[in-house]
Amino acid sequence: MFGEESNTSSGTPKGYPRHVTAVSHVLENNPWDMKNVKGKPVRFLLSTTNFRNIAPQFAIPAWKAGGTVVMPPPSSSGGFNAPGTPDAIEKDGVTTLLLMLHLLIDARLGQEPFTILKARGTRSEEEIKVHVIEMFGKNYSLAGVASLGDLGLGDLALNFKARILMFELKKRVADFRKNKDE
Repeated sequence: MFGEESNTSSGTPKGYPRHVTAVSHVLENNPWDMKNVKGKPVRFLLSTTNFRNIAPQFAIPAWKAGGTVVMPPPSSSGGFNAPGTPDAIEKDGVTTLLLMLHLLIDARLGQEPFTILKARGTRSEEEIKVHVIEMFGKNYSLAGVASLGDLGLGDLALNFKARILMFELKKRVADFRKNKDE
């Protein structure tokens, strides 16, 4: 066994034991069936703030399979670098995105980001939209904002694996937007 460190949002490092066999499994694992695709090497985009634990679990199997892992630098605050990530994707020829894809949705690509809040706060929809543009730029403008209550939900609908039922959620958002436009 060896100790590994995990750092949480509290800023307090926490060590925990980990079996060498668990690390060996990571080294032997090839969870995405990585291989050259049509003669071109796979290039994964990896963006995680927990480099000590999570990054090696993605990077080691990718490297073992001959892949490349691209890790864009963190933002100035130390978190996910949304504006810098598209540059890394283009510059480094990333072929597969593993994490944080939802933060990269761009209205120019036919997607319109829509924010769902747990509950309405003190900011209006327009104030939230302006805030997002100020933080990420005009290419990340929101199509709209709604609370779970606005969508007729008390909580997010989950499947048996505790994953969000996106089809149901998208239907409710579409209905909400249609009713709002009428």
